[in-house]
Amino acid sequence: MSRRTVLVVDDEPSLREVACFTLQQRGYRVFSAGNGYEALRVLRKHAADVNVLFTDVVMPGKGGRDLVQEVTATWPHIHVIYTTGYTDDTRIRYGIENDEVPFLQKPYSPVELLTTLRNVLASPRLGV
Repeated sequence: MSRRTVLVVDDEPSLREVACFTLQQRGYRVFSAGNGYEALRVLRKHAADVNVLFTDVVMPGKGGRDLVQEVTATWPHIHVIYTTGYTDDTRIRYGIENDEVPFLQKPYSPVELLTTLRNVLASPRLGV
């Protein structure tokens, strides 16, 4: 089985670093980006290698929902997991409440992240 790769996108550096560290410690290859525009630059170089996009919903510039729409239209093989530290109302305001995409509420534990990621990788890619 090939090594799985995750692109972690979060505008909060400390949260991004913890997620990356957690994933790397479990053997995942990890790319990271601080916003949606950086994520697209990473994907233009490495999209064929990326299995999962783990993205914050609320970020300055290109937010998670806009990023996901572009990513899934261009690279349909990439799975998606959303995260945010805001309330459920944020999911409604950002238009992700009806998406069939896994979601992790911040703060999430390393176990929650790893379990969600394993479940996503074991399933067919869900529609966005």
